[in-house]
Amino acid sequence: MSVHRFTLIRHAQAACNVLAPDSPWTPALDDCALTPLGQQQANSLAAHWPTELYAPKLYVSPMRRARETAAPLARQGGMPLVLDERLAEVTLQGDVTRPLWQQDWDDILEQRIRQPDESPLSGVESLRAQFLRAQGFLKERLAAGGGHHMIVSHAQTLELLILSLLGLALEDLQRFRFRLSNTGVHMIECQTDGSAPRLMLVNSLAHLNRLV
Repeated sequence: MSVHRFTLIRHAQAACNVLAPDSPWTPALDDCALTPLGQQQANSLAAHWPTELYAPKLYVSPMRRARETAAPLARQGGMPLVLDERLAEVTLQGDVTRPLWQQDWDDILEQRIRQPDESPLSGVESLRAQFLRAQGFLKERLAAGGGHHMIVSHAQTLELLILSLLGLALEDLQRFRFRLSNTGVHMIECQTDGSAPRLMLVNSLAHLNRLV
């Protein structure tokens, strides 16, 4: 029986992950780079990745922190990088008429979960729209006859991919959340006969060992 295996990896620690609550938030931060620790995490991920778990391709968000995380893994496994806009994180686009701080941005992300069909701020897509683009990506992968799909993306985008693969509704995020640490690895298997998916691995950080 054909099986789809999805290996989902969150990017390593980036500069926008370590901002203080009163730090200003600007659209430029959407494409922030990895921190020195994040670079170590990405290299450790690649160095400890099991050979048998490489895939034909590595699908990656085009945002810088995802690309910088994926690059060492792609080199180690000889996997071509495939950038896909649908794997990007929610972004702040256009001009903002009032100052925004990190805490404001965190509040906006939470508001999107409480009201998934609404945009809490001009230039921010709704959670429903983000969910639909994640589902569009999965639909293309699932249309093939099975195989291993490796993805490097972002916390909320990966949450939505996991939600869709497990057959859960978008509103379920209002009741529980998935933990997605920097370079945390999740694995889900889906059989092509339509039977229930299997959650094989959750937020594994074994590759980091003592690196914190």
